[in-house]
Amino acid sequence: MLSNITIGQYFPGNSLIHKLDPRMKIVLIFLMMASVFISKSYVGLALGVAVTIVIVALSRINLKTILKGMKPILVIVLITSLLNLFYGTGIPVCIIVCKKNRNGNKDNILFIDASKDFTKGKKQNVLEDEHIQRIYETYRNREDVERFAHVATMDEIAENGFNLNIPRYVDTSEPEPEIDLTEVAGKIQDTNAEIEEVAAELKESFDLLGLEFPF
Repeated sequence: MLSNITIGQYFPGNSLIHKLDPRMKIVLIFLMMASVFISKSYVGLALGVAVTIVIVALSRINLKTILKGMKPILVIVLITSLLNLFYGTGIPVCIIVCKKNRNGNKDNILFIDASKDFTKGKKQNVLEDEHIQRIYETYRNREDVERFAHVATMDEIAENGFNLNIPRYVDTSEPEPEIDLTEVAGKIQDTNAEIEEVAAELKESFDLLGLEFPF
């Protein structure tokens, strides 16, 4: 297993990179690493990638060998990419799962809106285990869940002009409370009675002062 890890190993050759002084190579590696961490723009990162491609081309090492040596760090790169993708986002993140084998579900699409399933934090919201479990169970069961998930048929999607905007299929709004008109009418009558009572008291005060009551 360890023999498959080629990263860091020396590959003999007669290229310009091979002829450089070893101390110079170490300095250049540290400069490259520092530039990646210091860079705060896509231009800087693109420049770093371009320099790396030039170095690989000058080294004349087989591309398959280089890719094989990168396998041990692919997991780290994947995890780092996911963390940078979701950390600190100001809006909900949309994850699209595309599967070649639909297992009989080719005529529908499952929409899940979990934008409200999180624990509010001071600096960052937290997706708790119960939130993750709910998303997973809904995805696995592939069933409608009120204000959370909806399995939309292709005909339904066609009626919406093939618009895949999630709120078109999952309504997360809370229902408005029902208004009891009889209760409201009773409160209005009570309020009117209080107004008449206060007006009568004010009229007495106006009469004692010899003033004309305006109401």
